[in-house]
Amino acid sequence: NAAQVLSVFGGGGHPSAASAVIRDKTPTEVRALLLDELTFIHPAGLRASDIMTREYHRLEATATTREAFRAMNRFRVNALPVFREGRLVGVVTRQEVDGALQHGLAERPISDYLISPPPIFPPEVAAEEVRRLMLENNWRIVLFGRDLDHVEGLISRMSLFKSLYHQDKTLTVHRSGGQPSPKEIGHLMRGAFPPEEIGRLKSLGALAEAAGTPCLLVGGAVRDLLLGRPVQDVDFVVEGDAVALAEEWARREGGRVRAHRAFGTALWIRPGGGHWDFATARAEYYETPAALPTVAHAALYQDLYRRDFTINTLALYLTPDRFGEVLDLFGGVRDLKAGRIRVLHGLSFVEDPTRAFRAVRFSVRLGFTLPAETEQLIEATRKQQLFRHLSPKRVLAEVQQILAGPNAVEGLKAMEAYGLLDVFWPALKLTPKVLETLYRVQQALGFFDTQFPDEPMDRPCVYLMALTERLSNAELAAFRDHYPFSQQTRDALARYRSLTWHAIRTLTSEEGCGRGSAYKVLKGQPLPWVLFLLAKIQPPSRQARVRDFLVKDRFLKLAISGHDLIRAGIPPSPAISRALEQARLAKADGLVQNRDEELAFALKVARRALEEI
Repeated sequence: NAAQVLSVFGGGGHPSAASAVIRDKTPTEVRALLLDELTFIHPAGLRASDIMTREYHRLEATATTREAFRAMNRFRVNALPVFREGRLVGVVTRQEVDGALQHGLAERPISDYLISPPPIFPPEVAAEEVRRLMLENNWRIVLFGRDLDHVEGLISRMSLFKSLYHQDKTLTVHRSGGQPSPKEIGHLMRGAFPPEEIGRLKSLGALAEAAGTPCLLVGGAVRDLLLGRPVQDVDFVVEGDAVALAEEWARREGGRVRAHRAFGTALWIRPGGGHWDFATARAEYYETPAALPTVAHAALYQDLYRRDFTINTLALYLTPDRFGEVLDLFGGVRDLKAGRIRVLHGLSFVEDPTRAFRAVRFSVRLGFTLPAETEQLIEATRKQQLFRHLSPKRVLAEVQQILAGPNAVEGLKAMEAYGLLDVFWPALKLTPKVLETLYRVQQALGFFDTQFPDEPMDRPCVYLMALTERLSNAELAAFRDHYPFSQQTRDALARYRSLTWHAIRTLTSEEGCGRGSAYKVLKGQPLPWVLFLLAKIQPPSRQARVRDFLVKDRFLKLAISGHDLIRAGIPPSPAISRALEQARLAKADGLVQNRDEELAFALKVARRALEEI
C-alpha cells in the first residue's frame, strides 16, 4: 500500500500510486527511512512472524556449560537464548560451549561468558531483512518481541533459509522434480478422501488457525497421498496444545477424545468409527544408543527432523490460505520421485537401530531402493553391535511388521542382504529349501486372502513356521523362549512339526484321500498352521483337500443335534457325540445329503456304539 507507506512522510495517494514531498533531509537519509518503513513497518512478502518459532528451547542463566552442551545435543540446535527470571540476558552458541568445555569450565554457569543481550526485533520485520542481518552479523538465531522481557519467538538460520527457499520455489513455475502444484494436490486429495472428508480437513485447519495453533497433516498420510496410494492413518502435528485442539474439535464434530496430556497427544474417536491422531510438535533425544527416546515439546522443524526417513517428514498445510500446500524441509518429495529411502542424519540408526528394519519394510512395501549411504549406515550400525541393545520385544515388533506385508519373502531376503536376519536370529538361513517353502506360504496366503478378504490372518505366524523349519529342536525352543510371542504363535511353534508330520502321513495315505479324512485331521486346528500345511503338502490332489477344508468344510454344520437323537430313543451317553462326529465326517465325504439322511446315519452309528458299550 504505497499511500500507507508514504503517509509517514506526510504524503498520500492511492494504494498503487502515491507521492510525498520531503524537506530538510538528504536523499541518503530519505532512502534509509524508506527502507526502514518497508522492511520493519510495512514489509512485503514473508514476515518474521510467519516463520518464527514461538515454542522454543531456552536455558536459565544458572545452567552449567555441561547442561548447555546436553541441551544442544538433545534438541539438535547450535544456539540457545538464555534467560534470568524471565528476562533475556544473552545467547550462547555451540562454539562457546565447546570452547568452555575444552578449558575445563564444564561445571561453571554459562552466565560467566555471556555477551550483552542481543537486539530484539519486531515480528513484523521482513524475512529478507532478517536474512541480511544474519549474514552481516553471523548470528545463529534472531529473537523477536516487544523487549527483553517479552520475547515472542525466534528464527534459526537454518529455518529461515529453508522458509525462504520454500517461498522462492512457490514463486517459480518449475514442477519437474519439485513440489506438486496446487492443482495436482487437489486431484490427489479428491482421489484419497471423499468430499465431506476434505471439508472436515478444511474446517480443522480454520479452527486451528483461529486458536493460534497451526495444524498440519503429517507423515505417512502425506507420503501415501503423494504416491497416489490409499491413506490409512490420518495424523496431525500441532504447533501448540494438540489435546485442547482435539477436544474443541470433538465438541464441534461429536465423538470422543482419548488424551495423553503428559505426551501432548490425543486420539479423536469419530462418531461413525475410525479415528484421527493429534500430537503436539515434539523433539526426541536419546540418552544412549538404541535407548527409547525421551520426548519434549519443540518446534515443527524439530518434530519433522526427529522422524525416521525423509519421505516421512512431509507435511500438508490445512490453514485456509495455504490449504493443500506441501511443507518439505528435508527433500522428501525429491526422494519420493527418486524412489529411495534416505535417513535425515548419520546418527539415525545409532539412535534407533530399529529404523534399519523399517528401511527394509518401506523399501519392499513401496518398491523403493536404499541408497548407498543408507546401506553403509546399516552396515556400520551392525559392525558396532548396536542391535544388541534392542529388547527382543522391539526387534520382534519390527520383524512381524515385515512379515505381515504382502511381499514378506522379499522383505526377508532384504533382511538377509543387510545382515538383519542374523540380528533377528543367527541360525536362520534362507536356504533354497527354506525359500521354496516361504514362497509356497506366500501363495497359500494369497489364496486365503482371495477367498476371505475380510477375515483376519496371523501372517507372521505362518511365515515363522516356514522360516524356522530347518532349526534343530533345541534351537527352535531357544528361539521360541527368547521372543515375547503371542500365545497362539508360541503354541504353533511348539506343535507345528508334529502336527505337520501326522497330517502329511495321514492325508497322503490311501485311506486319507477323502474329504472326511481331511476334516478329521484339520478341524479345530489353528488356521495359520492349516495354511502352512497347504504350503507343505503334495501332490496337488492332497492340496485340494486342504483347500476344500478352508473354503467349505471348516464351516460344516449338521442339521441335527443330540436332542434329535435323544428324541429318537438314544439315551444320553458318549454314543451321541460319537454318532454326531461320524455324521460330520460322512457329510464331508458326501455320504449324507439332507437332514433325514444325517439322522438315519447318526442313529445307526449310535445304536452300534450302544451295543459295543
